[in-house]
Amino acid sequence: MKPTEITMQIVKNLGNYETCRLEATYTLDENDDLTQSFITARKDLETAFAKAYPKLKNLVMPSNEFDRVYKALFDKKTDLDKLKKYFTISEDVINHLQKNNLI
Repeated sequence: MKPTEITMQIVKNLGNYETCRLEATYTLDENDDLTQSFITARKDLETAFAKAYPKLKNLVMPSNEFDRVYKALFDKKTDLDKLKKYFTISEDVINHLQKNNLI
């Protein structure tokens, strides 16, 4: 008996009680090695997860990055929604930005 397809599934914890489940089904050719196929499938799903859910940097103060963000907000070149795509922003930073009327 020879397998003709495999299904690989990974589940990732996103935090805050959220998870992401990725699954793909692959059709095997005659010469495909089953073990190597699963290894390749996992790598494919890990790559897809990394692109779909990039790790966000923590925006901390004081830091050079915070200074750049502060200036961009002051110059109205960005807003909070755009920043949340790239940073995890703590309540302290949000409160500081609100106190200075930047968000």
